[in-house]
Amino acid sequence: SAQDGESMELSVFIKRILRDLSDGEFELLLDFWEALGYEVSAARREFARIMAAGECCRLSALAVKGGDIAGLGYGGPKIGMVLNRCLDAVVEGRLDNRRQDILDYIKKNNMLFPGEK
Repeated sequence: SAQDGESMELSVFIKRILRDLSDGEFELLLDFWEALGYEVSAARREFARIMAAGECCRLSALAVKGGDIAGLGYGGPKIGMVLNRCLDAVVEGRLDNRRQDILDYIKKNNMLFPGEK
């Protein structure tokens, strides 16, 4: 339904913000938006649902770590780039936050970066 699409968009939007903010900072942001007159009840409900479900929205919750990425032959700053691409895929619902699924995704997508062959 259209509502499901809207809920998914809201969920992805909130998870993208939560990558860079603590839970408390996000709650303050909601309070700020509310003080400006924005309706935030749907965002508060979705934030509570994401937290209760333990959904992955931060690198710290990703099922793979830097060592896993290094084990695939990536080094230096590329490790962080690969981790962030994987987190994007998990947050957007394109990939399950399971270690083997993520490792397979990295191998399948042969994550090259601009200028590489």
